[in-house]
Amino acid sequence: WLHNDRNRDELYAVGTNGQILATYTLGKAVDDLEDMAIGPGPSPELHYLYCGDIGDNSATRSSIRVYRAGEPAVYPELAANPPSQELPLVDKFTFTYPDGSHNAEALLLDPLTGDLYIATKQTGVARVYRADSSQLQDGAIVTLSFVTQIDFHEVSSGDISADGQEIILRQENFAKLWRRAPGQTIEQAFADTPVDVPVIGTPTEPNGEGVAFDGNGLGYYTVSEGVQPAIYFFERIDGPRPVPSRLLLPSGSV
Repeated sequence: WLHNDRNRDELYAVGTNGQILATYTLGKAVDDLEDMAIGPGPSPELHYLYCGDIGDNSATRSSIRVYRAGEPAVYPELAANPPSQELPLVDKFTFTYPDGSHNAEALLLDPLTGDLYIATKQTGVARVYRADSSQLQDGAIVTLSFVTQIDFHEVSSGDISADGQEIILRQENFAKLWRRAPGQTIEQAFADTPVDVPVIGTPTEPNGEGVAFDGNGLGYYTVSEGVQPAIYFFERIDGPRPVPSRLLLPSGSV
């Protein structure tokens, strides 16, 4: 899933070969869409897309927004004629920081708890805030909880792996990965020492603002802003590759 920067509410389902499969709109007001996350929500049988309208370069917004919608079913054959439609049910959460306005470009969702995290984009550090899953109700106005500060210069994107065991943050030219031990919270994992992991970096990724784990644990993807940006894949090399899931019911099955 990809999105544009700034005040555009389009979401794009894209194949790993770069083909657009479908376009969806939120149908909601957007000031500065900066990051997305995917994970659990109110219905256990669904995955949800979380869209972070969290950018604030001048740090003047009195509040920020996150939108949540059930992930649509998308299949490779849609690339022949990509549909475009509005998402039917979109929840809206309005967040305020407990300590004033911040610019942020990294939205994280804990797949084990459903808690939502936002990491600010600052010089030298990132402040991490949390909204508990119980607070994520449509129309809710929530004051975020500050949970930790980490040494990371101008974080531009982040993600948590589908099994909840790895956390990645990136900037244009570097990225760091934290491993989460069983029973640890996200904030406890951030207290451990991360490892450096690669990104393409500038100038090939002139404004690297995207990173996402592969859903099967095979590695992670990166992408940059710009015209016709490339999608890069970094394959896992630290041990046996996980066995990817298989499609058991093809599109159109009854």
